[in-house]
Amino acid sequence: MSDPIILLLSLPPSANRLWRNNRLSLDYRKWKDTAGWEAKTQLIGVAPIKGRFAVKIEVPANRRDLDNSVKPLLDLCQAVGAIQDDKFAEEIHLYRMDREGALVALTAL
Repeated sequence: MSDPIILLLSLPPSANRLWRNNRLSLDYRKWKDTAGWEAKTQLIGVAPIKGRFAVKIEVPANRRDLDNSVKPLLDLCQAVGAIQDDKFAEEIHLYRMDREGALVALTAL
């Protein structure tokens, strides 16, 4: 088993706020651009995960809907090339932690 890919990212908008009037919301587009650069700088020299993977996600304890962070974070991981496709997620572990932003740990299975 290889070492996990660990990304520290700014917190995405809730999945409930990704779309506005059948378009990606401005908040989501801004976050995706900012977090994309955050991720890319952390992925320099890191081989992407091809195929099945497990993910551990930690978000701030004050996040209202715990599960609304999963979709945008996994979509971002796919967009920046950390994973081949989020459809290969076999396990998702989601935690509230005393932290700022989000921690995403991806492990090949």
